[in-house]
Amino acid sequence: MNANNSVQLIIYLDSNTETARAIKDRYLGGNDMCCPDLGIFQITNTVELQKSIISPQPFMLEKLVSKILTYLSGKLRHSQVDKRVALVEQTIALSHPDDFTPKNLAEKVYLSESRLRSLFKEVTGISLHRYYLSSKIRIAINHIMMGNSIKDAAIRAGFTDASHLQKMMLKHYGISPSRFIKEKLMSADLILDSRPLWLETTVS
Repeated sequence: MNANNSVQLIIYLDSNTETARAIKDRYLGGNDMCCPDLGIFQITNTVELQKSIISPQPFMLEKLVSKILTYLSGKLRHSQVDKRVALVEQTIALSHPDDFTPKNLAEKVYLSESRLRSLFKEVTGISLHRYYLSSKIRIAINHIMMGNSIKDAAIRAGFTDASHLQKMMLKHYGISPSRFIKEKLMSADLILDSRPLWLETTVS
């Protein structure tokens, strides 16, 4: 699926389960589709989210999906987060790395660069640079999944070349682009009923 450089998490639920009924009652109101106000960064921490996207493991994905469903079903209220950090995370997640710098990110939230870096690390547990790098890797992976070569994907994501992308993926996620292609790009046949529970979410 061409997701326009975004990462898509699609969850199918049995509409007869307690969780599905709770979500339908809370959001759908007889409609087939809705856009719940789901702030993903208020449900899971940045480290967990990035690892789930770049190098998914079954237990990690299960934990993430469980958090999302628990929140959507109304059983969990999100904790208070620093709105400045959330805005920076959202900007990085939804923009190409070439479209911003640490300086204009800091200006966006009315902080100095040093204060933003300190606050970001304090709130998320990882550095601003690491999060920025993860975003570049995510964009490269999206391009790979869309059929681009590793070299083209690396350049489009802002890396100097394919070897730079490979080095960063191995260092931070323990998987090379070629191994990712071999192990992660697997398709599966899904059988759905005529009216699957359909939710669309955005980072808010």
